[in-house]
Amino acid sequence: LTVAKRRAGDTAGALEIVGSDRGRAAMERIRAVAAEMSAEEQRLLTTRQRAWEDAAAASVIVQSLGALVLLLLIGGSAIVAARAHRAQEAETWLRAGTAGLSLAIQGDRRLEELGGIVIDYLARYLDAQVGAIYSVESDGTLQRVAAFAAAASAATVRPGEGLLGQAIKEGRAMQVGEVPAGYLAVQSALGQATARELLLSPAAVDGVTYAAIELGFL
Repeated sequence: LTVAKRRAGDTAGALEIVGSDRGRAAMERIRAVAAEMSAEEQRLLTTRQRAWEDAAAASVIVQSLGALVLLLLIGGSAIVAARAHRAQEAETWLRAGTAGLSLAIQGDRRLEELGGIVIDYLARYLDAQVGAIYSVESDGTLQRVAAFAAAASAATVRPGEGLLGQAIKEGRAMQVGEVPAGYLAVQSALGQATARELLLSPAAVDGVTYAAIELGFL
């Protein structure tokens, strides 16, 4: 209206409208609407920014969890594969040792000669530094038949005596990590040492023990 009056040449009328409260109120309304629009745009911008940040954070979390799950799966597969490989290697090693021992003891031999072949083979195959093999007599006593790098000691072990007697009594192999001092000595031309770990095992057929073996490791 102010512009229309000014164009019509009614300058006084135009100035009157501008100076009146009507013009001021209109300008204030315009400013209020503009401020409200600006605030709404800012609010929408902030909302969109937060939504984008939340989406980005969620994407990072999902990707991280996915990578972690993938790593766990890869690690689990590697562990399973390694265990299977070790089991296969152990089975192959066991079969090779059994076949080698079977070949070594073929033929008719005296008990002492056979015992010497067995204890020598087992000590070398298991990388033991000392060992001995005993036969079980009719009265249950253990008679040493042969030895591998073992120092001279009692040739007879009474039933249930010592670690070897206990292994026979329980009917199972025993691994001993804390060997009593001087229990099984390693003898060589340069000196003598005591085994620090023992493997003791009865040799049984159909539940009847016929022999016993002890091996020592430094």
